Amino acid sequence: MNDQQTEPTGPGHNSVGCDQPTFHRHIALIGNKRATLKVAREQHKKARQAAKADGILLKDLDRALELADMTGEEQRQYLNTQAAYLQWLKVPLGSQMSMFEAPDFMGDEEAIKAEADELAAGKGFFAGLNGVDESDNPHEANNPTGQAWIKGYREGEDQRRQAMAMGDG
Repeated sequence: MNDQQTEPTGPGHNSVGCDQPTFHRHIALIGNKRATLKVAREQHKKARQAAKADGILLKDLDRALELADMTGEEQRQYLNTQAAYLQWLKVPLGSQMSMFEAPDFMGDEEAIKAEADELAAGKGFFAGLNGVDESDNPHEANNPTGQAWIKGYREGEDQRRQAMAMGDG
């Protein structure tokens, strides 16, 4: 047996499942990605520090980003759960608690479509703000929900451009 290859022994505790050039190729690829990841982590850390210096509460920012990745139903469920927890803890939110209750859309097709369009616009805005390509629209571009996503996307993209023009981007 030479240094370049192993006998095909198959997967197992003491077996080697590849040859040396394949191993080296993957070491190089993974090493390159690790270096890229290290730079990205450093940039991420600096961006968070800048946000904190500008008065952004990082825990709240993280939660907002997490919520933005949720579907409308997941957001509603999360907020309803949080509202219940706050009520159980006797947190005095007053009449504002009703804002967390899900609207009754039973039989109201227009309201359901409006909510879908609003959610699509929000997701589009988030996509534009994050530099996602417009072609990644998850909706048909020629229907109202797709158009709402595009409108939100373009607003987000515009906000991204303005933010980047301010520097530190």
